[in-house]
Amino acid sequence: MSEKPSNESTNIIKTKESIEWTDQNGRQRKVRRAIRTFWVEATELQICASSTSYEDELDLDNPMQISLQGKAKLEDRSIEIIGDHESRADLISIRLQHAIGDRHEWIFKDAPNGIIRQVILGYNAANWEIGNDSEWFVEISLGEDQIKILKTAVQNRSLSELKIGLYIPELYAEEWYAPPSAKIEWFILPEPIFMYGKVSSIVVRHNPVQLAESASKIDMDIQNAISGAAPDPIADSINMFGEKLGKLVQYIGWLVVFVFVICVALFRK
Repeated sequence: MSEKPSNESTNIIKTKESIEWTDQNGRQRKVRRAIRTFWVEATELQICASSTSYEDELDLDNPMQISLQGKAKLEDRSIEIIGDHESRADLISIRLQHAIGDRHEWIFKDAPNGIIRQVILGYNAANWEIGNDSEWFVEISLGEDQIKILKTAVQNRSLSELKIGLYIPELYAEEWYAPPSAKIEWFILPEPIFMYGKVSSIVVRHNPVQLAESASKIDMDIQNAISGAAPDPIADSINMFGEKLGKLVQYIGWLVVFVFVICVALFRK
């Protein structure tokens, strides 16, 4: 039996297998749960620290909680709310935080649908009263070691790429059978506006480093390592000076020969 969620602007028909509606252009649309990963790629990140106390007394020892906040782009084309084309976007706000205390217990308890709540994906509509624009957001709880690695990489500016794959069952797509290489559009129902899921993959890449300046330096380092001799900066300077002096003497010798040949030619005339 079909279920029709109440929606003033769009007549949405929900069945066990799919969701159907008529868009603003009169086109019949049909989506199903997509059997693929929802990928977000961070475009900017900053380290944030926050502390909240709900006690009446002043708590000066309340520890600061570190999180990473910024923007991310979708690997696919876009995401939007069914029946609200204005919500379509390909950028999303992202927050990465360490799950501790009560939150650690909360994310690993099953939600009503049996979904682990490690990830929260949602949409905030614009509100002129408080001055915020419409935005998609995702909050991700990670382990302590994962947060430390990302924090260090952001601090020393070595992070070159961060991609996170999310498994969120309540995401829908028309191309639910599309391969991972295909770019698709994602959809969510108007209600509920927040969805839960978990992290399925994390890809972290750092900036490449220069492993060696030259082959000769590598050979010298290898020889020093084999012989057990430590690099001697004074000896290196003397050797470099000797090489330059030898080249200078060679140039002067060629110059003397050239001048001699010119002189001989002039005297013969």
